[in-house]
Amino acid sequence: MPARPYFSLIPLAGSFGVYALINAMATHSTYLVPGTPKENLALIAAEFVACVVGSVAQLEALCDEATPAAGDLKNLAMIYPTGTTMPPSLEQRLRALSTAEIQSAYGATELGPIATGTFDPDGVLRFTQPHNHVDMQVVDDAGLPLSSGRQGLLRIRTDTMVDIYVGAAVRGDAFNDGWFYPGDLATVASDGSFVLNGRATEVANIGGVKVDPTLVDEAARSIEGIDDAALFTTEGPNGTEAILAVVCPDETLALAALAAARSAAFGMVIETVWRVSALPRTEHGKLRRSEVAVQWETERSEAGPGDRTL
Repeated sequence: MPARPYFSLIPLAGSFGVYALINAMATHSTYLVPGTPKENLALIAAEFVACVVGSVAQLEALCDEATPAAGDLKNLAMIYPTGTTMPPSLEQRLRALSTAEIQSAYGATELGPIATGTFDPDGVLRFTQPHNHVDMQVVDDAGLPLSSGRQGLLRIRTDTMVDIYVGAAVRGDAFNDGWFYPGDLATVASDGSFVLNGRATEVANIGGVKVDPTLVDEAARSIEGIDDAALFTTEGPNGTEAILAVVCPDETLALAALAAARSAAFGMVIETVWRVSALPRTEHGKLRRSEVAVQWETERSEAGPGDRTL
């Protein structure tokens, strides 16, 4: 914990919440119990919190409550988004509210903390060399290690990691030959730092063009008035199609988001934009992209052939 008092917005059901409680007990510090975004903001001010960790969704909600004029986050020295890759838009919102150092935490419940990252001058979220107890490799589809600078599948192992899921067939391929495969694509530099390039199961491939959909999501979300966005693929009459789902108040904004997404898609053809009231996300803010595709298929079938005005 680089700064105190330390406050985890993640409750005890999550690993960071447990870490915060154990750390408070070990250092005879006060454990702050997270609540609503408004309550969390009040605790940060009242307890002079210096370091806060939370999921992307929790920090987004905190930004919704805070105002620069009130100086709600002025005491913070360190902010740790965790749970999923921090989007540049969140960094910008936090920078407008606080002078705190912002580091994105990367880890997994199965492994614990792996590394921390910050945005470089080019806007790329780069993670430091993993912690000393962590062994990490980038491998190809055959499981062979790749040289630095080449993108591949990330695999990690530690002496304290779990190696099986109890009573569940879910993610049965996550553990293999002593390694844990979190499902992330990454590129490792010669100095050991690394960049995450999206989820292996989510890379969109249209006509041979492979794109990390999170880059397209962020391009669409950069349009003011777009509350959320998600690129997904589906099978259409002419093969695989790419669709952009957006949460916004009107069609004009939706079309602007589509234009931004197309410019970020590296030649991929995005068929259409689809306005939705909300996108399915986990409590930690991770997008459930496959559920968006299922919802599209359901609503398209109900709308009837040829109706693309969903």
